[in-house]
Amino acid sequence: KKTFNAWMAVQTAEAFAANGAHTVYHVEPRGITRFGDAFWRGTSRINAFIHARSDCFEGPLTSGSRLALLVLMNERGRTIPGVMPSYLGFALGLTETNRPFDVLVGGDGRYVEDRLTFADVTAYDALIVPSPLAPTPNQTAVLQQFLREGGVLVCQEPERLGLAGEAEPATEAACVASRFAFGAGQVYVLRGEVTPVWTDDSGANFLRDYSEPQREAIGALADFLATPTLLPGNEDGLVCAFPIVQPDRSRVVVHLVNYDVDIAEDRVRTKQSIRVALSRPGFLSSAPSATLMTPDGDSPAALKVTPTADGIACTVPRLGAYAILVV
Repeated sequence: KKTFNAWMAVQTAEAFAANGAHTVYHVEPRGITRFGDAFWRGTSRINAFIHARSDCFEGPLTSGSRLALLVLMNERGRTIPGVMPSYLGFALGLTETNRPFDVLVGGDGRYVEDRLTFADVTAYDALIVPSPLAPTPNQTAVLQQFLREGGVLVCQEPERLGLAGEAEPATEAACVASRFAFGAGQVYVLRGEVTPVWTDDSGANFLRDYSEPQREAIGALADFLATPTLLPGNEDGLVCAFPIVQPDRSRVVVHLVNYDVDIAEDRVRTKQSIRVALSRPGFLSSAPSATLMTPDGDSPAALKVTPTADGIACTVPRLGAYAILVV
């Protein structure tokens, strides 16, 4: 006798906004006439809105960020502790503090082919490599070359990547214990000790405990890695922004998802005056325009874009479950 349309609608919006990080599907049993009304009405509305705007989900699906998470899939990661909490926690923390990032994947050659190349990492200034590590020789060579040419690497077990140097205490972020130089680059070592059952780094611990200080620590690490928040003043995890750069169309598409769901009332709590701050990509004009589209039946709205010290900004006056901002 309870409906969950609002929560399912938000899940659907996120599935598309996060570049297919997960997908929502449903099977409607015959003879249960209330099933669609109880669970899928909101999803159908979001789906119709998204499929009418497929151009907002096309292209390389990169965020434009100079930061990436590099996931090295391996047998050790399937057993310590089996669900990759380090990666999931870092992804969650960066998303909830609205720090744009990309995800790169390298397989171990057993279940997933190792296709990582040096060209894959050259688009980034900094890489976070979640634990636990069991790199292939190719991955080790790629990351060492990345560092030799001036990159920044954050990981917990540098010795497994063949990295060593004269370490000194790191004060740049609370979740980092030490640092050392390698080539022209820098290695930052995450706090925590990997055991047979846990990695104990800030990503894994945030996924497990879901505490505000741990979220803030991941945000502080992103600040140090020159990855500012997209939504200043909205870093409680309830509103998240997922940017996609489309240089061929000279625009940035920002997908906004509102996770503030009142489960008891089956509704999304509307947000007001959400400020979106972007770095200015080189392909944007000197006087960019912005258009807001929502699945709420409103006509597309033009928003004012203002210059900032670091780029450009605009304010979304009202946010329901989902909106698309095109700059």
